[in-house]
Formats: sequence, C-alpha cells, structure tokens
Amino acid sequence: LILEPYSNELIMLLKGLIRKCLQMQGWELIGERPALKKFIFIVAPHTSQIDFIHGKIFCSLLGMKPKVMIKKESFWFPLGLLLKSLGGLPVERSSYQSLARNLVKTFDESDELILVITPEGNRKKVSRWKRGFHYIGRAANIPIVLTYIDYKTRRMGIGPTIELSDNFQEDIKKIKAFYRGMEGRHPELFSAED
Repeated sequence: LILEPYSNELIMLLKGLIRKCLQMQGWELIGERPALKKFIFIVAPHTSQIDFIHGKIFCSLLGMKPKVMIKKESFWFPLGLLLKSLGGLPVERSSYQSLARNLVKTFDESDELILVITPEGNRKKVSRWKRGFHYIGRAANIPIVLTYIDYKTRRMGIGPTIELSDNFQEDIKKIKAFYRGMEGRHPELFSAED
C-alpha cells in the first residue's frame, strides 16, 4: 500500500532502464502496440531460445501480454505456474487440426488475445513455413501482425498488419517479402525465400 501511489512511476522508471540497457547493447526498438484487441503476432526469424527473452522484453515495454503455445504436459506443478505467468498457453499438440480448432475457439471466447506464432515452426532451418497461423487467422477472422528480431541490424520491431485473404500462397509471399534479408541469431537457420 505504501508503494501504491508510486507504482506507475516505478514501472516507467524500470521500462526506461530496460530500454537503456538494450540500447547500450546496440538494439533499436521499432514500432508501437497495434490498436487491436485480438491478433496473431508472427515472429521471425526464430533461430534461438533467446528470441523468447527478447520478445518478452519487447512486448513488456509496449504493455502487451501475448500468449505462447506450450505443450500441456509441461504445465506440471510448480513449473506450470511459471509458464502461465510468462504467457504460456497449454495446448494439446497431438492433432494439428484439433489444435487449430481449439485456438479459434479460444479467440472467439476472448475479449482480448494476442497469440505469438513462429511460422517456421521451430528453431531449425525449414524449407516450408507452416500454415497454421493462416488457418487460425482466417477462421477466427483476426489479422496477423508481423514482428521481427533482426540480429543483422540489431532491430526488434513491429511491422505491418496483414488482413488475410483466402489465398495462402499470395499471403505468404507478402509475408516472406517483409522478412527477406533479415537474420536470426543463427543466420544459417533462417530463410524467407520462396
């Protein structure tokens, strides 16, 4: 109660210190929180576990609390409490169709929800990006917001918002064009080429 009147000032001070630390490490933060209540954050390149930490810091500075899908088996006590506090959303991954349907239902039932998806699927180099984000976005009628962590330029930021069409191939071309030339922490593991 004694700190109550100072909590906003303290939060602003902490955010300022975190921004300064990132700047001292050479990072530039670009963009502002989208004026949307529900959307999917696509994050690329995604080549390292450290991307989660950078993304979490960036979202916190913008006042966002996105959800990240984590297999439900990981939510055992006490780890589950920590994962939920970090934005973990327990999901059943045995069937991609039921996973996508459940996420659409979660969006439909939520007043506000930001879901982070990495279209590459994992931190390994892949030849094709996964389609799940497109299916979920179309079925839930929500936009995609492109975000990035570019180690080449040392920029973290929010890019354009994309309203999805029913043509995955055209949409993915636009999305990959935005990420072309960016590098992950491990550049050899990322490609935005068609």
